Amino acid sequence: MQQSDQFDTVKGDDVEARAGSNEKQHQSDGLDTTDGLDATATNNSERQSKDATEQKDTTPPAPNPLMSPSAFPEGGKDAWLCVLGGCLAFTAGVGFINSFSVFQAYYRSKTLPGHSDDDIAWIGSIQLWGAFFFGLPAGKMSDKFGPKIPLAIGTFFIVFGTMMASISKSYYQFILSQGLCSCIGYGLCFTPALSVPSTWFLKKRGLAIGLVVSGTSVGGVIWPIAINRMLNFDGVSLGWTLRMVGFLQLALMVAATFLIKSRLPRNLLKDPPPITKFLTDRTTMIFVSGGIVMFFGLYVPYFYITPYGIRWGASPGAAFYYPAIMNGVSFFGRFIIGILADRKLGFF
Repeated sequence: MQQSDQFDTVKGDDVEARAGSNEKQHQSDGLDTTDGLDATATNNSERQSKDATEQKDTTPPAPNPLMSPSAFPEGGKDAWLCVLGGCLAFTAGVGFINSFSVFQAYYRSKTLPGHSDDDIAWIGSIQLWGAFFFGLPAGKMSDKFGPKIPLAIGTFFIVFGTMMASISKSYYQFILSQGLCSCIGYGLCFTPALSVPSTWFLKKRGLAIGLVVSGTSVGGVIWPIAINRMLNFDGVSLGWTLRMVGFLQLALMVAATFLIKSRLPRNLLKDPPPITKFLTDRTTMIFVSGGIVMFFGLYVPYFYITPYGIRWGASPGAAFYYPAIMNGVSFFGRFIIGILADRKLGFF
């Protein structure tokens, strides 16, 4: 009887142990299930967050109302004064560069006779290089501070370089003054003078930009004739000729600085696209490559037309008019092509 009671006791303990084990197993399974649900919920939340971020990144930004076609004034007092300011800036800057053949011939024969044509051409080449190279920081400055800051700084460098050239005697002095110093100013003025007027026009943009760059032709006519008259007919020294050129450049650039006014606010794009985006864009690179090929030969006549004419028998007085004639004819190409681009041809 006692053995039977002991057996029942052991059996009962066995049952209780199994029950406890089963209960622990159920609790463990419950914990595992809960952990699994929590992990699934976390993964779903992360996936939703990632999808939302990707959707946000791929969503195109809302169009700026200032850049809608109806927002462009297409004219008005401020718009046309801005175009006039750009034209004056190109007259004082790129128009003066396009007259370099006058200095090419004069320096070769009188001021720097010990240097070759190639040596002297470096002065104008540096001017031309700087007009484009320093346009890059000028664009950033114009976006951040407005166009008047780069225009004012550029005015200083243009006039200072011309004035320093008026007291230069050696080749390296002309390189530093008329070449390097002036080219910084040309570059700082080039970009805002060209880009800001386009913010006022959309349908008439070709006309507006054509008028702006026509200042190059105007300057290319005025500067050679004025310099030729002073140097070869009126007996004015090179120093005073350059000083008078510098004062005229100062007047033109001060007027341009006051007239050029942007329609758009500063820092219009809070997060502008990186420059690498344009470097990897096929259309942009084709356009840039075409521009590089074009500029290989574009400016050669502007540098050598006067000495070339003298070499073939033209008098210095007559040869000095060659760049004026060439620039005068180019006026119609700059102006008329802009009109045709608006009406029929398109820009590209």
